[in-house]
Amino acid sequence: MREATVKLYKYSELPEEVKEKVRDWYRGIQHELGDYTQAVSEFFRRELQTLGYPTKQVYWSLSNCQGDGMAFYGPIDRENLPKIRNRVLSRSSKARSVTDKALMNSVASMTISDINYHYNHYNSMSVSLEAECGVSDKLHGLLYELAMAISDDIKEVSKDLENKGYKIIEDMEEDEYIDARIEAQDEWEFYADGELWNERG
Repeated sequence: MREATVKLYKYSELPEEVKEKVRDWYRGIQHELGDYTQAVSEFFRRELQTLGYPTKQVYWSLSNCQGDGMAFYGPIDRENLPKIRNRVLSRSSKARSVTDKALMNSVASMTISDINYHYNHYNSMSVSLEAECGVSDKLHGLLYELAMAISDDIKEVSKDLENKGYKIIEDMEEDEYIDARIEAQDEWEFYADGELWNERG
């Protein structure tokens, strides 16, 4: 039997070239564990909830490839429609004032539908309007104006969130972020070559 002494290092004690190896290893872990997916998805849902849009069907792909983007689908809660209307229509818009009673009395509903079925991005969403029988043509026209304003808004929201999603991923790839995550693991110690202690068989 032979005993050998092995030197172990904290991450901060490793030379820069070895730290880079550890960073690449940790980036791989982030991909495997879905850290990017979780962070981006949670951010999207928080932002959509703040704006009053549905959050149960949120899909995205941010890989710098054709068809990338983000989209969200589902019925818009009636209680959120007035808040959305006030944001997407100007104060002078007749549709903003006249539709208040219709939305309050729940005679109309709107749904964000998937019109692409392959990709999910700003151009894969469409707003459909459903109004109860008996709604006048004038009121229906004003509700349709609101639906079109929401349709324009969700496209802009999608583009904005796509850009912010890419930024989240870029930030999570930065050396400073990776260093902070690794250093937060107090129990982690490394061999001189950067391999995690106890990882060797």
